[in-house]
Amino acid sequence: MSKGTVPGVSVVMPAYNAEKYLREAIDSILAQTYTDFELIIINDGSTDSTKEVIHSYSDPRIIYIENERNSGICITLNKGLDASRGRYIVRMDSDDISVPERLEVQVRYMDANPDIGASGSDIEIFGDGIEPYRFTQLHTSEECSAGLLFNSCFAHPSVIIRKSVIDKYNLRYNDEFRGLEDYELWWQIGKYSNLNNISMPLLRYRFHKGQETQNVTPRVRDAFMKFAQCRFRDLNIAVSDKELRLWNAYSTGDYSCFDDNSIIDFIELSARIVDQYPCRTRSILNALRLTLSKGITYTLNNSDNIKSGRKYYYFKSLVAGVFPLSWFAKVTYHNILR
Repeated sequence: MSKGTVPGVSVVMPAYNAEKYLREAIDSILAQTYTDFELIIINDGSTDSTKEVIHSYSDPRIIYIENERNSGICITLNKGLDASRGRYIVRMDSDDISVPERLEVQVRYMDANPDIGASGSDIEIFGDGIEPYRFTQLHTSEECSAGLLFNSCFAHPSVIIRKSVIDKYNLRYNDEFRGLEDYELWWQIGKYSNLNNISMPLLRYRFHKGQETQNVTPRVRDAFMKFAQCRFRDLNIAVSDKELRLWNAYSTGDYSCFDDNSIIDFIELSARIVDQYPCRTRSILNALRLTLSKGITYTLNNSDNIKSGRKYYYFKSLVAGVFPLSWFAKVTYHNILR
């Protein structure tokens, strides 16, 4: 790719003290079957040999940016977005591996589906002491839209983004929601375009001790609460502080606060969401009911403080209009998700 030529894809890879796995990550991008890309690597003030590893490559598609000091993930990623020249932006982490056909498959899909603003994929999870396994994401636009009510619908480093969408609406990673900055960006993109996942494992996602974890710290929990308020406000659905705390508890996996009273509140809130959800197409409402049904079922199966039988709450969810009859039959008669 000659200097000044606009590439089809800009791959954005932040790197902080990434010397152990960085070469594998870079090699997996340089080996892509789709070759019309630039690889933007932002060194976020590393103190190990990250810089030397990057500079050992002579491929002209690599663009190196260095932060003078460690600036954090949001500032670093936004530098990558601002430097990107491609029609599409692909996220990649410095410890993961993209399969050789990843860019080719994702670009072809985005070209064929101009309504999609961002798309991810299924992933293969691997690492020391882990038997590799496939993690299946939500696939359809309706499932992703409904799933965003609770949590991110993407594996962040698997995503391809249509640059015209984020530039048109001036969307960037928001440090106010650090710890779930990707989730907040998908929510913003979802206001203006559709989201979905390709049903193929296009990324090998590495679990290891040195990675930046998604532990639910008090700061992240507060960010979840604030972001939940934003989501309900965007949907024009009024919720009480108590309901927000329950929603936040489920979203962060804190089932201990659910008892026989609060699960009723959770079911009633879910019913109100179905009644007041602004998009009223059958497909999105079906996906919404299924998403909420799974949330109620998971909560019932994970809380030790709910004493009444599950079937009682399944029936209340059915009567409230949350459980589809098919889901009620599955969990009641076939012991699904127990």
